[in-house]
Amino acid sequence: MSMRKISLMWIFAFSVVFVIFQLIPQNYADNNTSGEVTVIPLLPSVQEMVSLIGAGKNIVAVSQHSVWPEEVLELPKIGGYQGINYEKIALISPQYVLLTDALRETKENFEKMGINFVELKDNTVDEILNSIIEVGRLVDYEKNARKLVEEIKKKLTILEKKSEKIKERNKKVLIVVGFSGELKNLYVAGKNNFLNEIIEKIGYQNAYSGDLIYPSLSAEDIIKINPDAVIILDERTEIADVEREAVRKEWSKIDINANKNGKVGIINGDYVFLPGPRFIQTAEDFTEFLSK
Repeated sequence: MSMRKISLMWIFAFSVVFVIFQLIPQNYADNNTSGEVTVIPLLPSVQEMVSLIGAGKNIVAVSQHSVWPEEVLELPKIGGYQGINYEKIALISPQYVLLTDALRETKENFEKMGINFVELKDNTVDEILNSIIEVGRLVDYEKNARKLVEEIKKKLTILEKKSEKIKERNKKVLIVVGFSGELKNLYVAGKNNFLNEIIEKIGYQNAYSGDLIYPSLSAEDIIKINPDAVIILDERTEIADVEREAVRKEWSKIDINANKNGKVGIINGDYVFLPGPRFIQTAEDFTEFLSK
């Protein structure tokens, strides 16, 4: 066999191997032929930002705590507040992992793994709205993101206008974050968080005036604060009337204005704790309850 034929055979064989190698999927990201920016939001609030701007198809995995919209229930889960499955994230290999200050300790691990991440801010209403736009830019849905932000701002303006007379009354509202059934070690929304800002935007004052973000209070502390209204937040979508009544009965044992005003109630839903785009629904729920 001539040297020319041998050379041609080697070139042909190399070409075949090269083509086959290129066709072998190296990881999940390589299977993304749509050109979309693939992301893994580590928190439900961030996942909802992506979903509500219409970029749900860009999400390739979610936290086990993500439950809305229903489409996310079918996506791979990469852990939750108790721990992140870094190996699974590496296997899926998204173009970006999306996180917030709540998971700042994960950044070092992603840096070591060579996985790109974007840290968003969500402590205040403005930070939430800015993060929605930032996510929109990242996944090439900025127009949708800005439209969503404008819709939220319009709803906020409506609530603020409704609250103009309320502001003159300076009513104090205590936001209880979850309820165990007893009036002790109750976590409440303090300063520097979106729940405090919502209360102020709709015309009320936070009954807790200290510096802590989510302090723990006793029944004695609450009596001293003497709130005019108490809102208990619960992440469950359904709560039986019997349980609601039992909660109100427990609170009726302490002498505070909220009991005299008939303003101790539960606001529940899978969105009430989330510093994401559905915070506006929480604001609307607060306004409805407090204005009755």
